[in-house]
Amino acid sequence: TDSNFSVTQQFGSTVSAPGSSAMTFNDSVSLQSGTNYFWLSYDIKSGAQIGDVVDATCTSFTLNTTAYSPDTAAPYGSRKIDYCTPTGGAANYYNNTYKWGITKVALSNLSNSTGVPTSSAAYYSDYTSYSASLVPGTNYKLYVDPGASATTYPQATIAWVDWNQNAVFDSAESLGANYYHTKTDTITLNVPSNQASGKYRLRIMSGYYYYFYTGATKFNPCYVANTNLLDVGECEDYTID
Repeated sequence: TDSNFSVTQQFGSTVSAPGSSAMTFNDSVSLQSGTNYFWLSYDIKSGAQIGDVVDATCTSFTLNTTAYSPDTAAPYGSRKIDYCTPTGGAANYYNNTYKWGITKVALSNLSNSTGVPTSSAAYYSDYTSYSASLVPGTNYKLYVDPGASATTYPQATIAWVDWNQNAVFDSAESLGANYYHTKTDTITLNVPSNQASGKYRLRIMSGYYYYFYTGATKFNPCYVANTNLLDVGECEDYTID
């Protein structure tokens, strides 16, 4: 009866290669009074590409030998393989006062100047139409201009590149972080010598430095409310090719 996803009790057997055909799960379980929840989860195959979708429909279920059709067969519809959109809220009193955020990003031939967030919907910006052309086996400098102007309330910056193109910014893909900066942050970006040609996502976060030191989700590129720098800061995405 708990609507939160749980793996403590599996129903039926794992289908190792579902393909596009119908799947049947057989098991015996005692239902509880109220609403009972059943979850279907997937492992995404290694060949999946960003932009691909995964979907399933529950066509029927059998209870005490009687077949029923669900009122809603696909509650959430298809799910696209894509990057998380950071959640948070940068434009509060403190951000409007101290201007934590990103005002300029420069990397190789890429240069983009912006203002810091001024509304609660502006803490994340998709600038993937801006791309930096980089060469494998070469080291580059990523320059990020912060918005903070008060030295008593500096900000910190961190960046990731999704080198394996799995739509996840792994900890091993972090370019590191700079702390206590009220001027241009410089982060070293090393392109692996064996990196295949393609388009890669670059994510940059910058905000009040305190949030790099607190909370279980620090350094989280997707941000969970109130425990990460985006509570008073900004995130921008770019493309590397």
